Amino acid sequence: MGADEETAEKAVRQIIEELGLSAFQEEPTHALSGGQKKQVAIADILVMHPEVMILDEPAAALDMKHTKKVNEMIERLTEKGITVLIATHDIEYACGWADEIVLMHEGKVIRHAETMEICQDEEALKEAELEIPTVIRMYRKLTEKKILSDKEEPPRTWEELESRLT
Repeated sequence: MGADEETAEKAVRQIIEELGLSAFQEEPTHALSGGQKKQVAIADILVMHPEVMILDEPAAALDMKHTKKVNEMIERLTEKGITVLIATHDIEYACGWADEIVLMHEGKVIRHAETMEICQDEEALKEAELEIPTVIRMYRKLTEKKILSDKEEPPRTWEELESRLT
């Protein structure tokens, strides 16, 4: 990091406080859950003040509680102006989170576009061996049955769909 020990310790304390990780800061790494380890790994990188973070499957194998915490951490990164690139096979996750998607299959780029363009492109998704996200398929059924208007862009998350139904 290139900082003196005092500056580095101050930066670590600040990140721990900011991310709410103080509850397990003294725990040995092997005693942490998978979700806690991912949070600590993100915090470890944040201390270095990166401009870009690349995360590989950040929500993989996490329960809902830890997925939410990791997602909140990622959201804070983007709010700070840090560019976050996420590699994932989970189109549902990407639909709810990403601004843009680079859709790849077997190492080749199939398509690069805004999230909702990709998430509704059946042909490109099929080529990548993926399906349209479930929330969009449900939205389409609800619009076919005239329960919801098809005048809006489809929801990206189940929470968005739920809010349109209430």
